[in-house]
Amino acid sequence: MHFITLVTVEVPELQANPIEDMVVEEKLKYLNDLQKQNEKNTMLDINIRMLNGLKTEFARQVYELMYEKMEPYNEQTENPKFLEFEDLTESLQEEYENARTDCIKLPDGRILPADDWIFHGKFAIHEDGKVYQKNFGKLKHDKRSKKAKKMSVVLNYPYKKIYKTLDDFAENYKSVSYNEDFKGYGYTYNPQAFYDWCVIGGRWPRMFLVKNDCAEYSIGERSWCNKDEEYEAPDGYHWVAAARKKDIQWQVMRDWRFECAKKDFYKFEEEFKTGVFPVNSCYYKRGNKLLAYNNILYIEGETLEKYLKRMELNDTFKYPNISYGYLDDSGYHEKEYTWHYGKSKKHIKKQTRKNNIVWRRNLDKFIDSIPDDTVIIGVDCHV
Repeated sequence: MHFITLVTVEVPELQANPIEDMVVEEKLKYLNDLQKQNEKNTMLDINIRMLNGLKTEFARQVYELMYEKMEPYNEQTENPKFLEFEDLTESLQEEYENARTDCIKLPDGRILPADDWIFHGKFAIHEDGKVYQKNFGKLKHDKRSKKAKKMSVVLNYPYKKIYKTLDDFAENYKSVSYNEDFKGYGYTYNPQAFYDWCVIGGRWPRMFLVKNDCAEYSIGERSWCNKDEEYEAPDGYHWVAAARKKDIQWQVMRDWRFECAKKDFYKFEEEFKTGVFPVNSCYYKRGNKLLAYNNILYIEGETLEKYLKRMELNDTFKYPNISYGYLDDSGYHEKEYTWHYGKSKKHIKKQTRKNNIVWRRNLDKFIDSIPDDTVIIGVDCHV
């Protein structure tokens, strides 16, 4: 799953670095020439998209500082400062010494747990106490095949008799290694982690509008799914993935999103009435609604005012709803969602509306608290 997070960094006033700019341009030219000779080379494509976002000294600084700030929250980090050890030694020892399990005895005499990886999806014990081969033959049903009949069931068998040592049990059955640094069986993890991979911009290259004469910004790294897209912007402005707060044209962004939403409303209204949708679109009608990927685009009889309110495009909040989460000095904060399980539609709708209001207020406070010279970055996070 991808989600957008706002991250702030402090970038000092920088001098232009034309030599490094030239190095990046030369690398890009070289990689683009290679790309023409090697169609559909994924690694070349990734490197080209990354270098496109590193053409200026400002962009390069933002790139380095963003990853430095995000590292304490990285699921993949190897920095011991951010890692904790989950010690499973005691529970593994207890299970190894005392627990029992149902096993399957192989024709060669080996006895292994019925849930061992070598049986997964192939053989299983049925209620009659016999071994069956799974998904057998054309009918793909469980059957007492010739192979299955050569195996027998051993119930309630001690783990200690299967595995000669605790190390053998932990490594080969539980897939848990011994950690020399922490002197125990377990694994390290980052308790603060909220992502496993991230880039600046990514699937959200239209984060902020800046004036065309703005010199300090980053376009970030485009995603594979939008690398060739050209996004329309108001005259005199363009979209970026990072910029100083003072250079971001917040009101122009609000006005532009408002105008785009009005156009969408009238387009959706017409498409709902005619049933004629854009070629290759994912639109479909269900009852009195026009949807795409289960998202409501238009409701029959809905007014423009109600549509804009549903899209949260009104004057209730100061800033556009541009992110799922943000990172500040106290840590990571994200929008809350209402669990659907066991809840009525009325409850879900009410709780969702409440959560959205709380989130938008928190987002407004966060952006208000950012100093004018601070750089705000839209980071595409994956988990």
